[in-house]
Amino acid sequence: MKVLIADDERHVLEGLRDTIDWKGLGVRELEFTEDGRSAWEKFVAARPDLVITDMNMPHMDGIALIRRIREIDPDVPIVVLSAYDDFVYTKEAIHFNVSRYILKPSVPREIEREIRDVLREAEHRKAKEQLLGEYREQFERHLPALRELMMHQLLTAGEKAGPRLEERLRTLGVSAELLGGGVVIAARPDFAEDCALTERDKELYLFALSNMSAEIAREDGPAFVSYYAPDDCLAVLLYGEPDGLAKRAKRTALALADAARRYLRFDVFVGIGRLYRDVSKWPQSFREAREALKTAEMEGESPAFFVDDPQAKYPVESISRLFAALAREDGAEVAACWEEIGASFFRNERVTLAMAKMVSTAIICALSAFSVGDAEAEVGADRTAKLLRDVLRYTEKETLYRRLNEIVEANLEAFRRAVDPKSLSYVDYVKRAVAERYSQKVSFAELARELGLHRNYLSFLFKKETGMSFMQYLTRFRIEKAKSLLAKKRYMVYEVAEMVGYSDPAYFSRMFKQVTGLSPVEFVLQQQEGKVTPSMS
Repeated sequence: MKVLIADDERHVLEGLRDTIDWKGLGVRELEFTEDGRSAWEKFVAARPDLVITDMNMPHMDGIALIRRIREIDPDVPIVVLSAYDDFVYTKEAIHFNVSRYILKPSVPREIEREIRDVLREAEHRKAKEQLLGEYREQFERHLPALRELMMHQLLTAGEKAGPRLEERLRTLGVSAELLGGGVVIAARPDFAEDCALTERDKELYLFALSNMSAEIAREDGPAFVSYYAPDDCLAVLLYGEPDGLAKRAKRTALALADAARRYLRFDVFVGIGRLYRDVSKWPQSFREAREALKTAEMEGESPAFFVDDPQAKYPVESISRLFAALAREDGAEVAACWEEIGASFFRNERVTLAMAKMVSTAIICALSAFSVGDAEAEVGADRTAKLLRDVLRYTEKETLYRRLNEIVEANLEAFRRAVDPKSLSYVDYVKRAVAERYSQKVSFAELARELGLHRNYLSFLFKKETGMSFMQYLTRFRIEKAKSLLAKKRYMVYEVAEMVGYSDPAYFSRMFKQVTGLSPVEFVLQQQEGKVTPSMS
């Protein structure tokens, strides 16, 4: 450590040199001078770690020296040692961020104590600046990953526009164009099930597709591509000035499908969500894009499908729910899904006979796979092939619909017989209802009406047998289902919340932690580390 001392009185210089334990203070070099100009020249040449200066010196006074030092070094500590107890000097010294102002004469021990404190403060400041510098370096190094994480969060979880988001954008160096508007494209390669590609090969192709998507999407304006999107698809966010953004999305989708076919030698199906000006609606655009993607895959004719295309749409969501309801033998949900499919699809004038046959084929196969009890007489293994052949022979959509309705009704009747309330105890009936309806709004009062009981009496019976209230049982059942879904690592937390009957992901997270002692994210991390196991498959 180097110290520069400037004072026009030689006895002061000698006294400071001889009475202060400079070695004990960690000082290895001492520079002395008797005038201000020489002090300035020595400072420029040596750049000391501490400056001690008098105020009244020849050629350049202390204030002038301090002013010039501060022009090139705003942080070096400066101690003023002066006989002038003058308010003007003191005020000037404070203005130039002087560390200490010590009046002569002073006891050497007091001067040494003040110098030690100043040097300690300088060391602390230097260490802090070094640490902050390391943090800045790490931040800059991880900036691309932090940008991608923020964009992924906006895409999957959303965030309200406002000062907080604007500050995040500035911090991460993201253009404010992001707040103009956005539309999401979902893309997925069409790998044949019997293709010879390994999982590693597929990952490499998907990575190549993400790079290609980024290049194509950014030709017309700002864009972001998420390689880690849900449902094993790529997410492409186009953002900026809303005018023309929807047309740009269609151009990008078609260009992406064409480029994949030409350069990667496989088909890519693409779904396009709606344009939203509000950043918080981007997850909705992404969900719409994934639904449109499923339609494009089912139809197989056009590689790109826009959620607002005026043509008839396949009831992808209703069919998916129908299959899930069949798998868990939820007759009520099967009936509701079938009613939706009939109303929105089969009775839609835009739906062609070919589309109706495709959907009928899928439903018959599902009914055959999940048939219950007497329903096997209508849709069993021996009947499935004949029914599928019959579907191809129908020449009228209405006739096909009536026949399919008969088949579905036969299965529903089997479901009704399987869950006859009279064959179950009251509590068993409630448990069965929870297992069938946990993903919906479950009303205990409605269950009591179904059984013809007063809700207070049913509540008494339920708690007596299970040891818990209906709401406690329902919550635990839903959380057990949620644990199983989270363990599959296929769904986002908000998606699992919806799947087990919670419309508010934040409330779901609170209930999850209340039951398990962990947040959903903590549960997934511990499950990956093998510390917890899902209790329900």
